[in-house]
Amino acid sequence: MKKVLRILLILNIVLLVSMAAVTLFYFLNDNRVDREEAYELLRNGQRALNKDSVVGAFRKMQLAKGMFEELNDSDGLFESYVYLGMIYDQIGQRKKAYETMKKTQFRDVKPYQYYSSQYYLRMMAYYTAIYEKNYEKALELNQQTIAFSKKNYPKNITHIYTDLANQVELYFMMKDWKKARLLLDSLQQALPVKQDLYKSQMHLCNAILFKEQGMTDSAYFYYQQCYVYANKYNSYDNLMVSLDELAAIDLQRNDMNAYVQHHQTKDQLEKEWQGNQLSYKIAVLQEENALESQRNKMSAKESIRMMGQGCALLVMVVIIIVLAISLNNLKVKQQLALADKQRLDAAIEYEKMERELLKLKMDKKDQLLAEARRENVVMGLKLAEQNDKSVNSLSALERSLSELDKQFVSRLMKRFPTLSNYDVRLVTFIRLGMTSHEIASILNITMSSLHKSRYRLRKKLGLETGNDLEEMIKELD
Repeated sequence: MKKVLRILLILNIVLLVSMAAVTLFYFLNDNRVDREEAYELLRNGQRALNKDSVVGAFRKMQLAKGMFEELNDSDGLFESYVYLGMIYDQIGQRKKAYETMKKTQFRDVKPYQYYSSQYYLRMMAYYTAIYEKNYEKALELNQQTIAFSKKNYPKNITHIYTDLANQVELYFMMKDWKKARLLLDSLQQALPVKQDLYKSQMHLCNAILFKEQGMTDSAYFYYQQCYVYANKYNSYDNLMVSLDELAAIDLQRNDMNAYVQHHQTKDQLEKEWQGNQLSYKIAVLQEENALESQRNKMSAKESIRMMGQGCALLVMVVIIIVLAISLNNLKVKQQLALADKQRLDAAIEYEKMERELLKLKMDKKDQLLAEARRENVVMGLKLAEQNDKSVNSLSALERSLSELDKQFVSRLMKRFPTLSNYDVRLVTFIRLGMTSHEIASILNITMSSLHKSRYRLRKKLGLETGNDLEEMIKELD
């Protein structure tokens, strides 16, 4: 019978290990496939956004984000949030873009060709300045962007120039015109690059500075230059600002033809932009609904998978129960054999407990007797304090103390032979728990004399500075 149970036990263990190995294999394989699929979606979404396919990019990013959340992949989730923020920014939902970006923290992720880390720093610098009005923090983020670009994109000078131009604008917000002028001058003297999109921002900053100085003609010229480069690189914000400022100066100059032209151009661009934004928002909303429907389907699929896992788990539970029963049957005879021994041990333990209880009672009785003797001594001390402090009274008191612990004084003198009778008396009073006031009263000495006596006693007992005299005396055997 035992051999059969052992064979059954071995078979159950082998089966459990096999199932666990198969489950782990499929889990790791599925996890690997999901990760590859998630990154493929992410890269396709990034490429789609770079080609201005906003809606397609949004769908891919949302799907990738959901997969990265399940995989607990921090890098992939970071990139998804960054690009979703960029999409919301492009369709005019900048507040939502900021809220999306705030859901993650900065991460230095590769490959650098997708600029995820750089975009995060640049956008957070802008949003921190616009929505939080925290210009110092925004400046810190922008400087971090420049340092990151110089380190990881040394050949892409355009990005560095753009961030420097953004920093000039941050100096404007901080009313630091001197730093803005110095940085702008150095930027104007920088080496030319093929992609000069930064010039839109640079010329805008120049225009703002000249306007601040009251140099309208120079400001007008740079607003025109800003418009040219903003139109070239489709920089909507700078287009609107430059057209607004040009129209304002036209009105100031009473140049109505130029004013009407600039105003009409702005209105036309604004209508086109709003139309695009509306269509984008509708498309994004449709995509969100479609994604929600897909999530529901995936949820149903997940439920089916969980049911399958539940069945597998049920089988494993049955096997475990069988294993438990087998082990229980194997141990039954041993348990029966141990039953009599346990009862005998219980009886012995009961007798032992009775003896310990009796001992506790005796110890308690001795403790009560000792307490009674101590109370008698305390009463004697109080009487001695009320009566005269003669030698005879102290001698009688010392006899009472010696009765409390007859062996203590002899042990004390044996351990510390240099102690005088006065020292022994002081030790005994302290051991009894008397206060300094009570001791001084009984010995008929001042508190100052008592402190000196305690100091000399500490030296004779070899007590180090910082250690408590009362505790040391109470611990003396």
